[in-house]
Amino acid sequence: MSSSRLAKLRKQPDSTWALLQKRLIALPDPFEKLFLPNVWNLIVNKSHSLSTNPGYVSTSLITTTTFIAGSASTLVTGTQEMPLNIYSIFVGPPTTGKSQAIKECAVSPMVAVVRETDSSSPVIQKCTSSGLIKTIADNKKGFLLSGEIYDVLFKLLKSDEENATGDVQVLCQLFSGEEASYRYATERTREIASNTPFSILGATQVPFAARLVTLLDQGHGLIDRFLITFPKCLRPSPQETNQAVEALKESALSNCEDIFIEIARLHTSRSSYTLTQEANDTVNDLNEEFIAEVNEAITEGRTPPKTKKIDVILRVAAALHIFNHVASQLLEHTQPTPPADKIERSTLLSAIDYVTWAESQKEIFVEVSIVHSISLPLILSL
Repeated sequence: MSSSRLAKLRKQPDSTWALLQKRLIALPDPFEKLFLPNVWNLIVNKSHSLSTNPGYVSTSLITTTTFIAGSASTLVTGTQEMPLNIYSIFVGPPTTGKSQAIKECAVSPMVAVVRETDSSSPVIQKCTSSGLIKTIADNKKGFLLSGEIYDVLFKLLKSDEENATGDVQVLCQLFSGEEASYRYATERTREIASNTPFSILGATQVPFAARLVTLLDQGHGLIDRFLITFPKCLRPSPQETNQAVEALKESALSNCEDIFIEIARLHTSRSSYTLTQEANDTVNDLNEEFIAEVNEAITEGRTPPKTKKIDVILRVAAALHIFNHVASQLLEHTQPTPPADKIERSTLLSAIDYVTWAESQKEIFVEVSIVHSISLPLILSL
């Protein structure tokens, strides 16, 4: 089934993907509302200085925050404890600064944190299935980073489909924080502890994203664990780039490395984040709605909805809570203090807006990408 879909997608002309990109970026994005005003100003200047856009930069900062803070922190709601692991892919055309955003907001900060903490690097850029598990088991964490995530994930997902290597199950278990053992004929058993820190941050172009979605959407639930976003990928003018470079020179904070070194410093020992009572009530309401949808589907003989939306929302909320706190204090020339243990409802609502926007984009993208009998250009014109 997926091979015939892939063959159809490969035949689509570039104009089809350009139309789809246009449709997706027309959905108003929530990025500015996610951050404190001074932090958002920094993000805009940083993105313009890199000749890219705030969406790419924001996505990279959120994911890197969850990995670095999640190396020593978990999130506790009710009786559930979960890792801060996030799987993020942002999608855009060539030459729009995808790799620059990942380098500046993830790769370079990870190099700085590893240097500062004198630890082994958890970054994984290319890997086989066994290599992925081996690295995570040995380092007790892993951060898969790629400016072209299609190549990496496509190999893992195709290998799983053809040889039943279990890569899909591995990625699902790592997201959920499940404890697992992996046995190989020629190597010792690899043990992965519960709530092992593991995140994915990658970028790709629209045609490749369509092929990835086809492999992710096979009923195993892996697609529900990915935040796939299509930020407004317009590049700034050369004048805007020059102005941003000058503004950063005068700022108290000019690079992302300093923020993440502080986040790492503040998360050196085991801790957990929770929600305020107001935020917890909001999550309970979301859960209630979801359970009602599941029960209704079962009663009516329909396939129940599958989603990890609430888990993703909680993790994004933790990232926003931590990043806003640390970055704003650095911008105010203040030595950052540990973020509050409890995440406020306002932060949770921002995370809900972000994930809802991302899910709406993904829903449109999946619907278009898996079409069989109707041509893609026809669907896009509807």
